[in-house]
Amino acid sequence: MGCYRAALAGFPDLAGGFTVGFTVDDVDGLGDVVEVEIRDSDNDLTEPMVDGPMEECVMDQIGALPFDPPADGRTTINDPFRFSPG
Repeated sequence: MGCYRAALAGFPDLAGGFTVGFTVDDVDGLGDVVEVEIRDSDNDLTEPMVDGPMEECVMDQIGALPFDPPADGRTTINDPFRFSPG
């Protein structure tokens, strides 16, 4: 993911993870991400990962993803992400 590579430039040891929660709605026959948030994060994360450009970048990237419209009109997804420089 480009967000993590960009963050590594300033923080070469950046590691950890978080869960991104997002909701996809059926908007005019297309799946549209209408809500995105960081729901859970590891206690050992460094600040640049949990609060700042890294978090914002990941949420922006997910918000721009194309989806098929959910069968029931709306669905919520919780997707865990883990990052390590190694």
